[in-house]
Amino acid sequence: MKDNQAGVYVQGEAFYWTEKRNFHGILSYSDLDQFYWGRVRGKELVYRTPGCCPLYAGAEIAGMGNKDFYAVQTGPVFEVAFGVFMWAVRGGYQYSLTFQNGVYGGTELYIPF
Repeated sequence: MKDNQAGVYVQGEAFYWTEKRNFHGILSYSDLDQFYWGRVRGKELVYRTPGCCPLYAGAEIAGMGNKDFYAVQTGPVFEVAFGVFMWAVRGGYQYSLTFQNGVYGGTELYIPF
C-alpha cells in the first residue's frame, strides 16, 4: 500500500531572558495526526563565581499527545553557562497514558542566540 500525505506543522516560541532569570515556552502542532507538543521551562540564577560559569536552577513541564495517547513530564532543570555554550541537565517524573511511567532524565548542550 502506498500513501502520500501533505500537512501543516506550526510552532510558536516565547522567550524572556535576563542575566538573573529566564523563561522559555514552546508549542507545536501537526495536522497529519493532530499531534501537540509543548514545554514551559523557567530558571533563575542561583550561583555565580566572578568571571566563570553561572549556575541556574528551575523547573519544566512538557506535554505531548493526540486523541490516541498523551504524556506529561515534569521536574527540575539545572543549567551551567560556559562562555557562549549552555549545558542543561534535567529529570523528573513522566506519566504516559500508553507507555511506561516513571523517572526520566536528559541533558542538552546549546548556544542561545
